[in-house]
Amino acid sequence: MKKVLLSFAILFMFLMALGTAEASGLAQKGQIAVGGDVMLGGVTPWFDGGDGAFAFGIEPMVMVFPIDNLAVFTRMPFWEGHFFKQDLGFGQTLDMDLHWLPFLFGVRYYYTIPSADAWQIYGGAGLGGAVATGDGGSEGYFAMDMHFGSQYEVIKNLGIDMSFDIFLPNIAPSQTGTKVTARFGVMGGVFYHFNAF
Repeated sequence: MKKVLLSFAILFMFLMALGTAEASGLAQKGQIAVGGDVMLGGVTPWFDGGDGAFAFGIEPMVMVFPIDNLAVFTRMPFWEGHFFKQDLGFGQTLDMDLHWLPFLFGVRYYYTIPSADAWQIYGGAGLGGAVATGDGGSEGYFAMDMHFGSQYEVIKNLGIDMSFDIFLPNIAPSQTGTKVTARFGVMGGVFYHFNAF
């Protein structure tokens, strides 16, 4: 995983070096941004005494900017897999894969760094629902997402994105013996901004 994160960081720095000094300005009123991220991360245990899990996700997003620097977003639908491997002792393991299909709506606020027009930092949160599919069928839950990161405008209207994301996919309803899990992930992706209204 360290190699993957290092590769993302190198790609991010390379694309940043290619960037143009004349930024057109992302996150402006009237823009729509489309794009997405790839996520790698870890998940807290699903039940008492359980082990954590590896997480991977493909996360498309659409954002609308009703005012400067404020985006209303949706991640719908996106896919995320949580891959648990529980050590049962005596050389036996239990593999459990959960595939999540969340439907999230939220807001994200951007702050432009004054000395670097092309560079912005942001924070945001979203609420919605999530459907988990595994060996035992499908279950619906209330879900929440929080994230912060940065975006760099590489060329006009195209920003590369790096962020840290916390996803709580199964807040409610809870079942006896299960815990609310938290997925912590590093995300990297690309967003294209265009003026729509």
